[in-house]
Amino acid sequence: MPFGGYNTSDFFKLDDRRTLLTQRLYAEYEGVLYHHCVAMRPCVIEIVPTLAHWGEWNGQTRTIRISQKLIDSYAWKTVVEVLKHEMAHQYVAEVFSLWEKHGDAFKRACKALGVAVWARAASGELPDEIPSWRAAELSDETQRHIARVNKLLSLASSTNEHEAALAMQRAQEILTKHRLDRVQHAQKSGCDFWFVPLRTKRVDAPTKIIFSILRSFYFVKPIFTDYFDAKDLQVYKAYDVAGNTEDLQMAEYVYEFLKRTVESLWGEHQRQTRAKGGVKRSYCLGVLRGFQQKLTDSQAKVKMDSGSQALVVQENKALEDFLSNRYPRLMSGAGIAGARHRDSYSAGVDDGKRIVLNKPISTSDGNQGKMLR
Repeated sequence: MPFGGYNTSDFFKLDDRRTLLTQRLYAEYEGVLYHHCVAMRPCVIEIVPTLAHWGEWNGQTRTIRISQKLIDSYAWKTVVEVLKHEMAHQYVAEVFSLWEKHGDAFKRACKALGVAVWARAASGELPDEIPSWRAAELSDETQRHIARVNKLLSLASSTNEHEAALAMQRAQEILTKHRLDRVQHAQKSGCDFWFVPLRTKRVDAPTKIIFSILRSFYFVKPIFTDYFDAKDLQVYKAYDVAGNTEDLQMAEYVYEFLKRTVESLWGEHQRQTRAKGGVKRSYCLGVLRGFQQKLTDSQAKVKMDSGSQALVVQENKALEDFLSNRYPRLMSGAGIAGARHRDSYSAGVDDGKRIVLNKPISTSDGNQGKMLR
């Protein structure tokens, strides 16, 4: 029977969906308190269909209200930042025992809860476009270095293996030297996070190896995590990658490049050898291990004195401090389990050693905004 313009079964489906979303918000709330080592009495969380703001904290009823429109219009990670914004208001009221909106105490509360900088705005509005490291302005010198590396990596597509290897080695040397110049001259491009949703329940071993390569050679810190998709009400695995803006640019390119290249090499290997699909995992692991070995050989040729090493350690410490604000309790991802098929693994190693990088591509994204309270 129709009810208020809805079929009765649809009405109860909507109510069930809101219940599941509310349960997830409670889980996010508890997760924020746990990961940031904050002790605060749990409050009531409600999702409301009509709300003048994206979210609000009511100290009298001890209730955080989140707009249904926010959930329908934005990625879940944006919803969580709005939730954390309102939790910061609760923190001011119940931990600091103060009554203020967006003053110094609120800023301290945001830091304690790891609220993203864009979500701390005292104006109460989400920015029209949530800041992204992809849109960051880089210095002229940094842009010149990136262009030079891009040119060398374009040469690395040469069919001459010796020429490609030299180009790859030189590109790695330039990246390392630029990083050293950056820390020597105290050039700060700013740190940010690159969120990589995988839309899988489990992370396969080749993907873990790719992120290990990014951590070892491209100056970024990947964190294994998960995320909630409010559209299909499912939890998937993800990586949250911290780094300087120019390092994130290179890391994103390498990630996309390796995914495409591994699949392409497997397809070619399968056509030539008629290998069965069951050995794909072992072959892909071999390809990536070969790539790791090639980068390790290139990195070993880069020499730094003790003073330079100290500066790099200092920059690493700054990145760790930035990372710890979001993940005070760091959890490492699971190890790579499972047997490797010996012949396919060896073939993959050989093909992986021949991998060369092509020219990076640029991408952009953004979000529209409304209001916080």
